[in-house]
Amino acid sequence: MPEPHVRVVRGRRSVGALAITAVLFLMILAVGASGAQASSFTIAKQTDPAGDTTPFTFHVTFKPHPGDTPPAGFTPPADFTLAGGQSRTFTVHKGFYTVKELTVTGWRLANITCTTGGDPDPADAAKIDLGASSATIELSGTESKACTFRNAKVVTPAAPTPAQGTAPASPQGTAPTQGSAPGTQGVLGEQVVRAAARLSAPSSCVSRRYTVSVRAGRVASVAFFVNGKRVRTLRARRGQQRFSVQLPRPSATARVVARVRFRANTSPATRTLRATIRRCAQQAVRPQFTG
Repeated sequence: MPEPHVRVVRGRRSVGALAITAVLFLMILAVGASGAQASSFTIAKQTDPAGDTTPFTFHVTFKPHPGDTPPAGFTPPADFTLAGGQSRTFTVHKGFYTVKELTVTGWRLANITCTTGGDPDPADAAKIDLGASSATIELSGTESKACTFRNAKVVTPAAPTPAQGTAPASPQGTAPTQGSAPGTQGVLGEQVVRAAARLSAPSSCVSRRYTVSVRAGRVASVAFFVNGKRVRTLRARRGQQRFSVQLPRPSATARVVARVRFRANTSPATRTLRATIRRCAQQAVRPQFTG
């Protein structure tokens, strides 16, 4: 078999060599075109409680670098939705991408955190605007960056109804804890719900078994004691606000204590309610005389 060779005519390469050069040139152009969209960003969603299936919608806007022209036909990612624990990654052209979370009733945006993807330039850090529910990401070359949006469910505890024989409890409300410190990436303080609980018990003497009840919201458990001895502990079901036990007739006087333990982010964490139950005195039977 003859060895391959390049034929030279008057000091120029043959048509075959020119064809190879053209193919290589087109391959270089193709690599350059594909590299124009080698940057990427990832958006992740976290919820409190974790893994909630509520869909959150995101809107993306794009702004190119000064002097840069995106390739023909390029458009930023369309609106997309994420639930708790989900994420989306987009391969895009370099530039500035602003990702905005749309408002969902019953939820608040607690914080947004972003990673630099190893970008050493401090000016390229993500611009977070918690009030606008958005983060702006800068992508240069083949960078990959990510942002996580965390939402917390808004809890509105129901006001307990007044019960007989107890002192008024302080009104329910919310008090914000320490907010975001200067220089942090838009972290909003957690909300703490004010605890309120009422104990309902007989106000007059009893001659048989009687019932005591506790009404409260955001309860984890209620333990009942009679004269210092625990008689029963009730674990709260989802949404439960009334906790009742039936107690035996006291021998004389019964000091009833209900110790309420609340769920997280409630202040105070526990409340102790007390009531005193008296047994009715037996009436003396007068003797009946017959003549």
